Amino acid sequence: LRAVLRRSHPAPASSQMELGDLCFSPMRGVVTINQHDITLTVSESRILEALLRQPGEPLDKQELAQLALGRKLTLYDRSLDMHVSNLRKKIGPHPDGRPRIVALRSRGYFYSA
Repeated sequence: LRAVLRRSHPAPASSQMELGDLCFSPMRGVVTINQHDITLTVSESRILEALLRQPGEPLDKQELAQLALGRKLTLYDRSLDMHVSNLRKKIGPHPDGRPRIVALRSRGYFYSA
């Protein structure tokens, strides 16, 4: 019951989220990595914010689509995958080469801390 209530009333966006070398400002939609600002689209910002709220923990594709796109995914809908792909290209890998956003086949995504 608490999980359902938490999802229906998400926590307000914080002014800044930091994890490792990544600093994200959800209100501005800007990621800073190594003093380099990267502007994100609204959907990319929502995806990154959702993933950063629980780093290392998988987020289901349907839940992520609802949070980021405001709708459920249909059977052959690849829009979420495309937004994640674009986000991955923009923010790149960790300094050690590991991907920042990891896909779990047919399940979802997580941010690798």
